[in-house]
Amino acid sequence: MKTTDNKKWKSPEEALPGVKHDAALYRIYEELAKGIILTALDGITMFRTMHFGKYISILRKDYHIPVSSRWIQLDSGKSCKEYFLD
Repeated sequence: MKTTDNKKWKSPEEALPGVKHDAALYRIYEELAKGIILTALDGITMFRTMHFGKYISILRKDYHIPVSSRWIQLDSGKSCKEYFLD
């Protein structure tokens, strides 16, 4: 699993007040704060959600978390986005 340089981010409790610990939004932020780079496929496999993009949008708009993204080319020739905290 790819990671970014580990900056110090707020804990999920501080960054996402009122969000339950077992919620997908909480777990997604927790992984991003560790420096893990996530894709939509990770959303399905790790967090069991088809709405990964929605959670990224909520982190950006409602909680003002600086989630960055970039397009990558897969070995198969297809493209997908990676998400990370910047």
